[in-house]
Amino acid sequence: MSHLNVAGLTRENCQLRSKILKSIECNIIAISETHLAGQDEINVTGYTWLGFNRTNIHRNAPKASGRVGILLSSWLLKYFNVSKIDNTFEGILGVKFENWSKDSEFILYSCYLPPENFSIGRDAQSFLAHLLTQIYMHSDCENILLVGDFNARIGSLSETLNQIDNIPKRITIDIGKAVVDFFCVPHDSVSNYDNFKVLQIQTIVDIHNLQPLIDERSKLPDHSVITYELKLTFTDLTDEAQPIDPLYNRPRYRLDRIPGDFMSSELRQLAIVNIIDPIERITETQENIDLI
Repeated sequence: MSHLNVAGLTRENCQLRSKILKSIECNIIAISETHLAGQDEINVTGYTWLGFNRTNIHRNAPKASGRVGILLSSWLLKYFNVSKIDNTFEGILGVKFENWSKDSEFILYSCYLPPENFSIGRDAQSFLAHLLTQIYMHSDCENILLVGDFNARIGSLSETLNQIDNIPKRITIDIGKAVVDFFCVPHDSVSNYDNFKVLQIQTIVDIHNLQPLIDERSKLPDHSVITYELKLTFTDLTDEAQPIDPLYNRPRYRLDRIPGDFMSSELRQLAIVNIIDPIERITETQENIDLI
């Protein structure tokens, strides 16, 4: 898997961007800041595009901005049921990959949080609360990946509960420097991931001789590619489908991992409220139906 902020796609640079993405040679590529609108897509041979494009553009805006998507090798569709599970918040696309045998699954969120000085990037708390809401809602999934451009900064605040989390202490270096592209996974599943690398765009261009595609209107993205491997084992049912016992597929919730003070954080409180609101709306709708 990999991630790249493509810094916008245009008619002039689309061929360069497509060649770079093809050269990464990963089965799944999360992409941020596509600048795509409407039904526009990224076309890369051998890949299927799942995008979350901007539908409404201000009349004074010169182009669409932000937006995210995922390119996946088309052969994956033979082994996995791939479905969008979340595209309700600006800059977040959630996609679930579930093996047809139901014995392996993972969820990938492709993310883009604009810089703080952007008008749509100032509400970082709501953005992160929405992601946390999604993690709570899909906590039965063993592998949840958050990857993208978060325009974050390194800080010294603690992000762990000392009485509960058994995590080595983080040593902070380069405080105040920008770190924009991240790959985040739950600590208890980090052993499922391996071979993390950072590939510079210029290196990709040099190896694959893409220099002729570069000009004044087709410049290189100003981000590097991050790649990683997810280790999965699953049963291949592509030749002979087997019936699945619905009782076997009931979600398993990890109630024993909930700390006693998990509601002490304002961010977590907001995430819980985000979960409660749609549940209440569903209940009200059902009550109205029952009264008919």
